[in-house]
Amino acid sequence: MALAIAHTERGPSVRELFANGMNLATNSYELGLTQSPADFLWDDFPVPFAPSAPDLMERTNSVNLTLRRSRGPLEMEIGLFYQKISDYIYARLIQSNTETGVRANMLAYTAADVEFRGIDGQASLQLNRASRLTVFGDYVDTEIERNSDNLPRISPGRLGGRYEHIVDAFSGDLEYYHTFKQDKVASYETATPGYDMLNATLSYRFDLAPRRTVELYVRGNNLLDQLAFVHTSFVRDQTPLRGRNLVLGMRHAF
Repeated sequence: MALAIAHTERGPSVRELFANGMNLATNSYELGLTQSPADFLWDDFPVPFAPSAPDLMERTNSVNLTLRRSRGPLEMEIGLFYQKISDYIYARLIQSNTETGVRANMLAYTAADVEFRGIDGQASLQLNRASRLTVFGDYVDTEIERNSDNLPRISPGRLGGRYEHIVDAFSGDLEYYHTFKQDKVASYETATPGYDMLNATLSYRFDLAPRRTVELYVRGNNLLDQLAFVHTSFVRDQTPLRGRNLVLGMRHAF
């Protein structure tokens, strides 16, 4: 068991302070803390922001508890965390492409007092000398204090399993996980549907020379050919995860 308690502070970055223009990476027009969103919105638009505060300091108090078991055929690790952050700086969506009239959103950096809490973990069982079964999952929840809105782009919960098997120089694994729907969304965000992901890998390893090995592998991703979107992405709707695909590769260790 391990317990970590920490206090950290950071000032806003240059981008968070002075952004005032188009960011192609996020497909958004961004406004920093020193800019006034009211100058860019309709006259009757209610601007839900505190006055710009470029001298603010983001302060985090965090507690992390980790439980581990590594004895015998069963290995497991579970982590619980809690963070209370004052003046948490984040990019808030204030206009979607529907309101801007172009294929870009408008983001404004703002600050709020927030709480993060979550759990992640995995348990692995050695079935025999050749086989291992692992289950894993994670979940995070957030809350903005004194505000009914939610933080944007928060990762949804996930739960899955993996089976690994080794036969001489051959090894393979089959992995399945479900990403849950994220419907706890911020203003101007929309819910992201959940999806199922099935991946598989087969590899062959051989020695090329002493202390030099080569591994040939083939990996199939998204074998169910699911249409899947990543809720944490700024360009979620424009860039879904790849459909069913096959990867051939080689690793050389020396």
